Amino acid sequence: MVALGLAGCGSFEGGDRGEPWGPALEDEVAVPREATAEAPGEPPRVDDKADAIAPEDDTAIDDGAVDDALVPDTLVADTFVADTFVPDTFVPDTFVPDAFVADTFVPDTFVPDTFVADTFVPDTFVPDTVADTFVADTFVADTFVADTFVADTFVSDTFVPETLADARADSAAETSVTDAAPPPTVATTDYAPYFYTWGWGNPVYPFTSLVDMFDKTGLDGVTLAFVVSSGGACTATRGIPNHQADIEAYRAKGGRVKASFGGASGKYLENTCADAASLAAVITAFVDETGITDLDFDVEQAIAMNATINARRAAALLEVQKKRGIQVSFTLAANPRVGTTAGGITAASVEVVRAALAAGVRVSHVNLMTMDYGTYYSSGRKMGDLAISALTDALAQLKKLIPGLTDAEGWQMLGATPMIGVNDVLSEVFTLADAKTLADFAKAKRLGLVAFWAIQRDQPCAGELDLVLCTGAQTAKYQFHQVLRTVR
Repeated sequence: MVALGLAGCGSFEGGDRGEPWGPALEDEVAVPREATAEAPGEPPRVDDKADAIAPEDDTAIDDGAVDDALVPDTLVADTFVADTFVPDTFVPDTFVPDAFVADTFVPDTFVPDTFVADTFVPDTFVPDTVADTFVADTFVADTFVADTFVADTFVSDTFVPETLADARADSAAETSVTDAAPPPTVATTDYAPYFYTWGWGNPVYPFTSLVDMFDKTGLDGVTLAFVVSSGGACTATRGIPNHQADIEAYRAKGGRVKASFGGASGKYLENTCADAASLAAVITAFVDETGITDLDFDVEQAIAMNATINARRAAALLEVQKKRGIQVSFTLAANPRVGTTAGGITAASVEVVRAALAAGVRVSHVNLMTMDYGTYYSSGRKMGDLAISALTDALAQLKKLIPGLTDAEGWQMLGATPMIGVNDVLSEVFTLADAKTLADFAKAKRLGLVAFWAIQRDQPCAGELDLVLCTGAQTAKYQFHQVLRTVR
């Protein structure tokens, strides 16, 4: 880019660019039936026997003989009552055996302790590594609200059940930051051309505010360029906060705002702040004042790409991301493939991304500046094709940085920002045909981000070519916007 601040681009702000049973027989005892007259199986009554012995002619026997014949009556009765009718052992105590009550009725193991102690609340309840076994093999009982536990609480992106979330809020914040932000569930393409912050109130440009731009172009997403150090101190410039009223009015119309830190010129805050804590404090203050949470870091200067600065920037971004939930993207220099020499983002740019991922920063987009390659890369080639070449090799780079990343996920992390029209390398001209080539590719791959440098340039030149004011490659205003906006 030129020293005027032409740089690459961005991603977005919050919306701009994750029983006892069996009664003991109720004391049932077999009660002996009462002796009844002529009960089956019983000996005949004595009276009957007497009748059988008595002759019909009572004159055949004298009185003494009759008396003698009735004597056996007493012997039969004694034998019947004592030996047969009521034996002491008829209702034995063992009729309801103790074994029945003790072993069957209420066994101590009916509700085993192992269900409650070892299975229901195991110490290993939380780890994902046992989640499938625990739920599928042991815990899915209909009476335990299995559906709620499995579907709504345990198997979710929220990490732990509600009852544990509060207790572990701090530790979860520390550990839940992963290598990179997962791509959106539904693939979408952010569209947010750059907007000159120095263009506010300046009549030389086709519009003087975000609201004015919206009314003239319908553009509902921008990347504000740039935030740098104020006077070489660990303090941010005021170009964006000073226009908060316009930002809010633009948002009210549905506009999305992203802020870009860095660029081709000016001093970077990561260089002027002495440590990660002070850098994090400056970024946090900016977020709190402007409400912009979608932050891009346009890292172009070699002085801001060494190991020390990369680590400082990464640590600061992680801290702010934990506290304010910011989205983080990087805009970086890139090259197309030449012969067998791979392209993609430059080696120094790879280290910027690597440091952020290693620190645990969730990276939303890696945005390639598909511009100003130099004649070695661009001579005799179309700029749209060069952008596709650079993006394709950048995908391979991301898959190495993030093992397991799929192609679809990788495309969603990648972005492209061309310099529309004539580039700073004057032989490189990104034409309207190139814009269509890039837009078609972005739609086919569901590229994560498309922007361009810059919306104030999207007009024909009135006279001589002025790269700050016009493109030198169109005949009417906002033609590039009309082509590239189709990616959404």
